[in-house]
Amino acid sequence: MKKYIPILFWIVLIAQLLFIQQEMATPRLVSKLLLVPLLILMLVLNGVSLKQYWRAYVGLFFSWIGDGLLIFSGAEFFLAGMIAFILAHVHYSLYFIQLHPARLRWKGNFLLFFLGLLLLCLLLFNWLKPYLGVYQLPILLYMAFISLMASLAAHTAEKAGYRVLVWRSFIPGALLFVSSDALLAVNKFYGLPLWADIGVMLTYGMAQYFLTIGFRKVALEQVKTTK
Repeated sequence: MKKYIPILFWIVLIAQLLFIQQEMATPRLVSKLLLVPLLILMLVLNGVSLKQYWRAYVGLFFSWIGDGLLIFSGAEFFLAGMIAFILAHVHYSLYFIQLHPARLRWKGNFLLFFLGLLLLCLLLFNWLKPYLGVYQLPILLYMAFISLMASLAAHTAEKAGYRVLVWRSFIPGALLFVSSDALLAVNKFYGLPLWADIGVMLTYGMAQYFLTIGFRKVALEQVKTTK
């Protein structure tokens, strides 16, 4: 059964995009809430230990909570959704640190990615600032957390034997997450056509999928090295 879960995930994600395009509210919400549980199920069926890799599971769980909160309209739900995703990024970050502790040095992925992403986020923030209103501080904090998460994900490529794995999973996943949230922010506060909603969910779904593939591969790799 486990080999069919990734296929089912992509079917649900594509359906989600079609529901957005067709403006079908209820199917859109249901399909959105199915995405992360399918990824959690993929980890479980592949034998990824909850005890050993609980931070990956918790990160996905808070992402699912964030998905649910962002379904509702209103400032309180948007802020609560942001907090849920910040908690997801915190747990993803701690997972990456556990996999390969970060070192503050100029020659390395961590500072290179962090400063680059922070600069891009600040440019985006400066552009959106007139439209953010009371959300300025929460958005700025969120940008810092997601930049840190993506930088720590990139840093794991420096772990011996993990370079290819990380460049094929964690780095694209983290960068897609940043792209999705940037598009979401522009769409919410500046306003974009319907295609932006499709772009947000496509990049978000791909981001979580690539991260989960990375979690699975790391678990399988570490099982091999312990035998």
